Amino acid sequence: MVTLHTFCRAFGNAERVRLVVCLSRTATVSELLEKCHLSQSALSQHLAILRNAGVITAHRNGRYVQYKTCSRAYVQLAKTIINLTQ
Repeated sequence: MVTLHTFCRAFGNAERVRLVVCLSRTATVSELLEKCHLSQSALSQHLAILRNAGVITAHRNGRYVQYKTCSRAYVQLAKTIINLTQ
């Protein structure tokens, strides 16, 4: 079970919030690196935090791992956070 602290931590970083919006569609790490302009290690850390919080899922497809959000509600929450902080 995900704790409130873990969930809030997932949305407590601007890069992770933007990642959630990017993951409204399934994407691989390579695709996310192009969109988000993060280092591979930073991206991997952000993805791990989002996975541990239950916000995104990962599925292996051959050589690639594809990520996507678990719920459209998370994408809406991320968009709301972005709008409120601009």
